[in-house]
Amino acid sequence: MVVRVLGAAMLVGFGFLASCAGKSVDEGAGGAANEGPSPVEQCQKYATTWCNKAFGCYVQVGRLRDDELQDNVDKCIQLIEDKLPCSGVVTVGDDYDKCLAQIKSMACSRWNVPETQFGSVTPPASCDNAVGF
Repeated sequence: MVVRVLGAAMLVGFGFLASCAGKSVDEGAGGAANEGPSPVEQCQKYATTWCNKAFGCYVQVGRLRDDELQDNVDKCIQLIEDKLPCSGVVTVGDDYDKCLAQIKSMACSRWNVPETQFGSVTPPASCDNAVGF
């Protein structure tokens, strides 16, 4: 059985949408581009972090077989990247790093819900303004 990632990814996507406030990719000394990942890459990292945590926990709590993990993670990542879309992200909020850290520290018990309620698991409030368009 493959878990439906649409609900979870859509919920995450809407929770992750942000205002345009934040750090732009072209901010920096003398107007030069910052070193490091672009906002698009940071959005992709968010998607990877969320999906790995979510479905890793879904396996851990026994609601998904281990051999179904990677397929679900891959579909979840693609869905988040497409629905936001990550390609349109131009800024990263001040809470971006906190958002990722809090996702990683979420208790797996939060994902111990039936498949139909998987989309009810929400990201931490620090993710509300993690990226902007």
